[in-house]
Amino acid sequence: MKEILKKAGRLLKPVLYVIPCAALAGAAFYATTNKAASNADVELESYDISRIELVLKEAQKAEQEDTKKKTTTRNSANSTNSSNKGSSKHGEAQTFVDGTYEGVGVGYAGHIKVRVVVQDGKIISIELIEVEADDGPFVSKAKGVIDSILKYQTLDVDTVSGATYSSKGIIAAVRNALEGMEDTSETVAPPAKPAPTALPQFEDSEYKDGTYYGSGIGFGGEVTVKVVIEKGVIVDITVESAAGEDGSYLTRAKTLIATVLEKQSPNVDTVSGATYTSNGIISAIQDALSKAKKEEAGEEKNKTKNEKEDDSQKTQEADENIKYKDGTYIGTAKGFRGDTQATVTIKKSKIKKISISSQDDEAFLKRAMTLVDVIIKKQTAEDIDVVTGATYSSNGILNSVKDALKKAGKDGGKTEHVTPTASPTPKRTFTPRPTLTPKPAGISEEVPQVVSPYKDGTYEDCAVGYNGNITVSVTVSNGVITCIDVKKYVDDEEFFWPAYDGVSQQILDIQSAKGIDTVSGATYSSKGIINAVEKALQQAKK
Repeated sequence: MKEILKKAGRLLKPVLYVIPCAALAGAAFYATTNKAASNADVELESYDISRIELVLKEAQKAEQEDTKKKTTTRNSANSTNSSNKGSSKHGEAQTFVDGTYEGVGVGYAGHIKVRVVVQDGKIISIELIEVEADDGPFVSKAKGVIDSILKYQTLDVDTVSGATYSSKGIIAAVRNALEGMEDTSETVAPPAKPAPTALPQFEDSEYKDGTYYGSGIGFGGEVTVKVVIEKGVIVDITVESAAGEDGSYLTRAKTLIATVLEKQSPNVDTVSGATYTSNGIISAIQDALSKAKKEEAGEEKNKTKNEKEDDSQKTQEADENIKYKDGTYIGTAKGFRGDTQATVTIKKSKIKKISISSQDDEAFLKRAMTLVDVIIKKQTAEDIDVVTGATYSSNGILNSVKDALKKAGKDGGKTEHVTPTASPTPKRTFTPRPTLTPKPAGISEEVPQVVSPYKDGTYEDCAVGYNGNITVSVTVSNGVITCIDVKKYVDDEEFFWPAYDGVSQQILDIQSAKGIDTVSGATYSSKGIINAVEKALQQAKK
């Protein structure tokens, strides 16, 4: 009995401790006043023990519930705190339950695992303990969100520009650790670059095993890639350098690599919103693969002298009917906004594939790309009409293919290289209708004529753009500005031509170079064109 009471005293709270003591005292009193009944003593003792054991069980149950409540306090408390954020940029500071927690979130290409330490209600450290597949440079950049979380003591922080997905993965992992909220989002890119499941026949592969490097021109400069060939299959493509490309655009453009690996061909679509960078990567891959092409060596070393002579005779006879030699040839020509590059693949003397790389506007280039199918069907780039509404892009494609096919001729490209015909500089022409002054009612039947401030003729002048002088000529006919022609410029084409399109149309619309808005992103080129036109119109004033 004493041992039972001793155990009850350790488990029960002070208030509950009184209950078994009172029961025991009552039982003892009852036993002393009924000594004559020995059977009653036995029943009383049995009753007391059962009662005390019941109280002990209730006390143990209460202790277990209290422990369970403490273990779940963290999630409920942190969840409540996260829902009470203020309206400031980063939200009000939260209070967290002390302890060390681990959580997992989804980054750009795989899972990110963190360890979070909370002390005195504050997050004192966040450690990245596992990064499954995100690129190191982006993860390093994304670590900036850790500083923000520690500084503001809230999970309501901004992601890091240029490493958005890795940033989100870290925030989600911390939230999972502190609040138990699972990150159900999916990765943007596959966690690895496995070889395609449907492998081509190795013996028919057109590529030699090895590692090859290639380069192309993106938006801001040269893009370099590394291509790995194993058993005739493209198994890996890595962007080695792209210093001139913006991080967010480069990240988006890299997603096309998975498509190249799947199709085993660089003839893929560019990534919407990152066209120039995509073209740079595609061109670099094409350049690398051109170096991986198998040479048609055959088994010449094992042939006898007579066999070689017979083959030579057959080849000479066949060459008379061959228009193109097998191989991959690259040609260039002038498009609207710069050089257009065509990569032409010849197999069995036939044009099999044509890949185009260009910096022309996507809408116009897409329309002009219909010419590729026409060229392959006709097996020539001669006597093919340009696509209406995409003249300059069409000429870029046709002339670059012609340049490539010239190299694929019977002489293996040893003929004199003919420089592709450059497309003419576009002219902005427009003939607006002069607005007539309305006839005052009841005063005169004659309509006053608009008096133009300009004399008819063509006037030329120049002004400074971004890289140097811009020279324009302005034509006035019947007192109306009808044409603005660019004679000379040295600004970058991707900035100059959008400036020309926007500015010249405004001038023709209002018939003045005063009060013209510059084109966003091409301010200096815009101002150069405006000032040159204004100086030319000064000459045209009566």
